[in-house]
Amino acid sequence: MRNTYTCTTLALLFMRGTAINDWVLQQTERLFTKCNGDPDNRIMLAYHMDDECLWMEFSHDFSRVFTDTASKQHAYRELASCMMVNKTINEYIAHFEHLLQKAGWDRMS
Repeated sequence: MRNTYTCTTLALLFMRGTAINDWVLQQTERLFTKCNGDPDNRIMLAYHMDDECLWMEFSHDFSRVFTDTASKQHAYRELASCMMVNKTINEYIAHFEHLLQKAGWDRMS
């Protein structure tokens, strides 16, 4: 999609749930105001509907609000207890490498 406004609106349309509904409504209102302004409150439009900054701000806001801040710590704990029980070697390696990436570690070549 070339229209960033439509792309962002579509992403918001698919986000549903009790934990996110208020945030979605707030983001939808902000998006509308950014592209249309609000003359009653003397707010000028900030972006055109095809401005890439709309998507960048939306994705930044989403990451800031819904990112698991303890994911690295969870990955460290899982790495410490990672075993090959009931797994093939390929499943174990894939799981181990996923945990390395999640923990922010690089696999040494």
